[in-house]
Amino acid sequence: MASVHPIPPVMQGPNGQLSYPPVQYGQQPGGHQTITIVNNVPAFTQSLKKKESSNKSQDSKRVDDEYWQKVIAILKFAMDFFGLVMATLLSIFVPQNCGVTTCTFEENLTDLTAYNKFVLGWNFATLGVLMFYAWRSARREAWMIEYLDQDHNIAHSNLQGQLEGYPEIKEGLRQRNIEVFVIAVFSLLILFINIGVSIGLVADYYDGFRTITVFITNVLVVTQKFVAITLTMRKCYTSGLGLSLIRTEAVCYNVVDKDHIKVV
Repeated sequence: MASVHPIPPVMQGPNGQLSYPPVQYGQQPGGHQTITIVNNVPAFTQSLKKKESSNKSQDSKRVDDEYWQKVIAILKFAMDFFGLVMATLLSIFVPQNCGVTTCTFEENLTDLTAYNKFVLGWNFATLGVLMFYAWRSARREAWMIEYLDQDHNIAHSNLQGQLEGYPEIKEGLRQRNIEVFVIAVFSLLILFINIGVSIGLVADYYDGFRTITVFITNVLVVTQKFVAITLTMRKCYTSGLGLSLIRTEAVCYNVVDKDHIKVV
């Protein structure tokens, strides 16, 4: 028959769970089994404190990572703004001939023909549409940083399976994917029209090879980017993925953030 020594009080774990001190098993002469509770409370308490400190350190690191992800997204948004301005306000920033010399910045904004005013207005309207896209895209990114996370050891397609247990997060991602996809398609259409009407203007004020090179340089990068964005968002919309549009490296949010994991 087993004999049990007095059991010390149960210890409280770092997350509120009950924890028990270590147990030693032995056997007395005659075959009787003994179960001895190792009553080393200071050592056991120290072990729990180490675990608690480790958990706090991991939580702090996760919060710091999410903070810097948001900072990077804001900086990327600011850098993209400059590129969008140059790619849309073509009637201002593409060199044009004003008779004897190249048009100054002021001349590109004053004494304009009716068509010039139309193109300038369309340029600013296009900039507004693209800025609206950038704003909604940044909002989507901030939402994914809050509710989702990236795990390099899990497939990109894992997210949809996991989200079956998180209907609110699943619906939130679906709505944001649809919204940004529609805005991206509309932005790309407006951008192509902007390029077309601007070509008609700068052709009338052609100022040599500089006009061609600056025009192509200004529109090429942004146009390629929006084509890639539209294709990416189509994939997100049809497959329910959380692909980043802001981060400089390829990022796929494929798991629910630990702060929003349901405790069963």
